[in-house]
Order: sequence, then C-alpha cells, then structure tokens
Amino acid sequence: PRITDQDTISQLILTIINQMELPELQMMTDLEKIKLITAAYDLAKLLPYTSFIVAEIDNKVTGVSYSYAYDVEMQTHTDILAGTKGIDLHPNQEAWPNEWYLEMLSVDANYRGHGIGKALMAASETIAKQQGFLNISLNVDNENPRAEKLYQLQGYQTEKEILIGQHAYKHMLKTLK
Repeated sequence: PRITDQDTISQLILTIINQMELPELQMMTDLEKIKLITAAYDLAKLLPYTSFIVAEIDNKVTGVSYSYAYDVEMQTHTDILAGTKGIDLHPNQEAWPNEWYLEMLSVDANYRGHGIGKALMAASETIAKQQGFLNISLNVDNENPRAEKLYQLQGYQTEKEILIGQHAYKHMLKTLK
C-alpha cells in the first residue's frame, strides 16, 4: 500500500472495530473512531515489520489484509496502543507460536462477493510462506458466519474458541503447502 491509502484503509478497519463493540469506543462517532484507527494503524510505523496488502479496482482501494508473525504481536500491540493514547484496540492475545497471523481482512461492502477477500487471503498466505511459516491463523467472530464460511472454503479449520474484548471468536488455522 501507499501511505496515501491510509484513510481508505482506516475506513475498512472501522468495519472490524465496530464489530468488536469495544466498550471504550461506544460513545465515539465513526469519524472519531477513524481518527483513532489512523493513529493506531499508522502505516509508516507498522509497515517495516508487518504486512498490509490492498486490493484495488480502478485505482480505488477495495480491500485490505493486515498480518504478521506471531512473535511481533506484542510490538504491534505497543505501537497501536501508543497511537490511541491508551485505548486498547488489541485487548487480548490473538496469535500463537509458529503462526503467521492474519489479524484483519476487510472488503468494501460494495465489492464483497467478487473474490477480493479470497485474493487477499491467498496473498497473505504467500507472504507467510515466504517468511518461512507453515501455519497461518485468523480469528472470526462467532456472529459472522459469512466470513467463517469463506475461511472454511479456503482450508481454515477451527482450533479453539477465544475471547477478544467481549466477543467470542473462533481461532482458525490453515497448514500451508
């Protein structure tokens, strides 16, 4: 992605943040949340050690994936927390040893169902393999069966149930070939 994509990426991340229903954000407007997300997920800060991939159609960002190696999760947490001045957008452990972790996958609502999510997942899997990982994981909100079905169709299997904030999630894992 380009640093100029930051605003669009923040809009896409907003969908995920809203689904998490974090209590600290309940009284904020979407515009306030976007400013917070932009500060938290600062591309200039995170790109040196994480992976953001964007999908584009006609030069418009239509989707984003954000992933990283399990052993940098605490660094991402620290950097994100610094950008939010104490509001924790990453309140729980989400990645486990020896996993490349696909933290976020978001596709613009106007472009869903066109294979963008699948393409972003495949690109994240390629990066995971290039980084020497045999497993890639993600978490899916139990209240998002459409996403869960997409992940299952791509070969992800539920390993365990976890809590992120107040929501129950399935931790799903795929062994890379």
